[in-house]
Amino acid sequence: MNRTQLPTLFRGLNLRAQRSITSSPVVNLVNKKFEDAGLPLPPKAPMSSYAFFFTEIYPDIRGSYLNPEGKVDSRAVAKAAGAKWNALSEDEKKPYVQKGKSAQEAYKSSYLKYYNSLSAPDLARLNSILPRPLLNPNLPRTAADGSKLRHNIRNPKKEGEPQRPIGGFFAFMRELREDEGLKKEAEEKGVSKGDMQVWLSKKGGETWATMNDEQKKKYMDQAAAVRSDYVAWKAKQN
Repeated sequence: MNRTQLPTLFRGLNLRAQRSITSSPVVNLVNKKFEDAGLPLPPKAPMSSYAFFFTEIYPDIRGSYLNPEGKVDSRAVAKAAGAKWNALSEDEKKPYVQKGKSAQEAYKSSYLKYYNSLSAPDLARLNSILPRPLLNPNLPRTAADGSKLRHNIRNPKKEGEPQRPIGGFFAFMRELREDEGLKKEAEEKGVSKGDMQVWLSKKGGETWATMNDEQKKKYMDQAAAVRSDYVAWKAKQN
């Protein structure tokens, strides 16, 4: 599969899969910006285990999913690939999971080398043209750091601002992500760190869908309390 085929195909893939296959660690940034600034390009982001699986089966299945114009039906291909992935046993997924882990480790190494090779002036110039600052790989971080940075750049918190409103489901997911038992289950199933958040989100969605109103009440109350505090703070700003 070459890169010229990807734009059409992407309409049927989620954003995570798109980024896994083609993106650099700087999302939506054209390489020309680096070149014009005389700055070195960062290493490409690693592919996920599913992306390795998808790129392997795509040439074999695309011909089976054509639209009336004879072109590849990207949504049908993505749906079929997802179904095939979900039908695999944990043992059958292991080769792809291992590829994903290896790619992640290789990326960490190359990104660390890249980041540490930047001079302070170059790093400052990079961060001035990027949609979000480069993460410092020498510092401890969580899987949510990237999204927090993106959110805070778009909507920087004001001094004294309390937590922003969340829904009951997000209050539930916040607790779920700290569940060590679930993390252990994911590790036993061979879920890579890169796929952990996706796995937890899917697990959380499935669990939330089976909960009754009484079981959800705790999280709905938490969300209501956060919203109340935020509304009260907001009122004082006007």
